[in-house]
Amino acid sequence: MNPLDYLRLQLRLEGKEIIGGNLLRQVEVVPDEEVPLFLIAQLADENLVAYFDEESPTELREALQARLSKFSFPNVDTFSSFLQSRNVFFEVGQYKTYVFPEQYASFEDEAVHRFSKQDPKVQDFGFDGFAEAVYAI
Repeated sequence: MNPLDYLRLQLRLEGKEIIGGNLLRQVEVVPDEEVPLFLIAQLADENLVAYFDEESPTELREALQARLSKFSFPNVDTFSSFLQSRNVFFEVGQYKTYVFPEQYASFEDEAVHRFSKQDPKVQDFGFDGFAEAVYAI
């Protein structure tokens, strides 16, 4: 699967979707989840992608996009100082999404649990549309 597809799946779990190129919108209400002002992701292939809240001002989106080439993980100073200079309140969060490679589908470990997509626990969380098996730690 393409690394960007994994990001799309993660966003879907959070009730968000990518629209119109580099815009994000909330499509489902997920408790304690909001569309971020902007989302920068480093994909498994090490490419950086940026997405912006569809309601954010175009000028801010363009200015942030122009600074993306100067950004590197985990250094967020480039964007932080830019946002502070514009009096934009923000919080920074860094997260990782993990995917179990196929060769571990039969891996036996007490901490790893494999559920079928029909399992009620999986369906309750809305993960049943992603794969035949869902793994949890």
